[in-house]
Amino acid sequence: MEQGFLSTREALQRPDGERVRLRGWVYRRRDLGGKIFIVLRDSEGIIQCVIEGSSKAAPEASKATIESSVMVEGIVRSDPRAPGGKEVRVEDFKVSRVSRGLPYQGR
Repeated sequence: MEQGFLSTREALQRPDGERVRLRGWVYRRRDLGGKIFIVLRDSEGIIQCVIEGSSKAAPEASKATIESSVMVEGIVRSDPRAPGGKEVRVEDFKVSRVSRGLPYQGR
């Protein structure tokens, strides 16, 4: 997973079923219903990434914290609930750098 990365904006324009490779930072993370939902951000926008809890990508995705730097590979799918109307069904996930937290704590 080293070359051929798209921006989030470019990924949102790809047709359903196309394989994409993205990199950016974790904007949001939720574990829900046996899935991990990560909203990935880069300089051009955000896109939702979905990791099945039983997939080979799940253990690595579980390490990702807010603002961690990550690389994602998967298949674009339309979903009206996702930001931008599309999401990436993740097949490969790599944490490049784990964020140890923000320098301030919200209430």
